[in-house]
Amino acid sequence: MELTARAAFREKLEQAQALLSHKVPSGDLATLLELGLDLLIAEETKRRSGAGKPRKRRETKPDSRHVPVNVQRAVRERDGDQCTFTDAEGRRCSEKRFLTIEHIEPFAKGWLASWRSAMKYTAATAVMTVRIEPKLVDA
Repeated sequence: MELTARAAFREKLEQAQALLSHKVPSGDLATLLELGLDLLIAEETKRRSGAGKPRKRRETKPDSRHVPVNVQRAVRERDGDQCTFTDAEGRRCSEKRFLTIEHIEPFAKGWLASWRSAMKYTAATAVMTVRIEPKLVDA
């Protein structure tokens, strides 16, 4: 693997090598980057899934489009952090980036967010699904 990076990145790598010299005596860059990515992934997963300190549950206002954290977590676990769009031949979209949670049943028709009525889509596939009749998930 080759990488072109700024001087600041190199300085951070050298600082990480120094800080972790007892844990990674060889200073192996692949090991350092893997450790760093493990921490970054754990932190972002925790942030997105609302893990950590339990919070007071607030009532969702009737006109709110907000998808509660518990629904986001259930959808993420059910869908495996992947777009759920399926084409006419039954092929599932493989995209795992830039996902949003969309209502299957239109919010404008009074449907509230629940794990059964929410799906993960990329922005592009969410637009395509407007033309397709929505179906609730039986998971």
